Amino acid sequence: MDAAGKMLISKNLTIAFAESATAGRLSAEFSMIDNAGKFLKGGIACYDACLKEDLLQVDHALIKAYTPESMEVTRAISLGLLRLIPADIHIGITGLTTPGGSETKEKPVGTMFIYAVHQGELAFSQRFYFTGEREEIVSATVEACAAMLIDYLGSI
Repeated sequence: MDAAGKMLISKNLTIAFAESATAGRLSAEFSMIDNAGKFLKGGIACYDACLKEDLLQVDHALIKAYTPESMEVTRAISLGLLRLIPADIHIGITGLTTPGGSETKEKPVGTMFIYAVHQGELAFSQRFYFTGEREEIVSATVEACAAMLIDYLGSI
């Protein structure tokens, strides 16, 4: 995490998060980095599909076609966040940390989606599968997102 914060500061970039399955954990972790005020703009916990639609303007038809836990919806919440919080990088996360969502044999609990845009263009995206309890899945997702961000920032 700290490395990501230092890189954001050194590149004079800001970041914002739209989090469904991680429900604000990524924002909270980034807020604990030294000098977070220099790069962290904020975040939205959009756990419920209604918030994705109402606040982030994700089309209901998209959610119905792909489910709230999908790369398509994760992309849409990242782009919706772009309209709400001015920042250079916008990252969205959705996924399944417990049973009761849209899990299937092809998309079991532990499937997580990360989609990031930099100035409105795709920076990185990935589908992950993590095992364990809810806390382990959320923690693994946060770590994976930070690692992807570090890789991306190192490439620009």
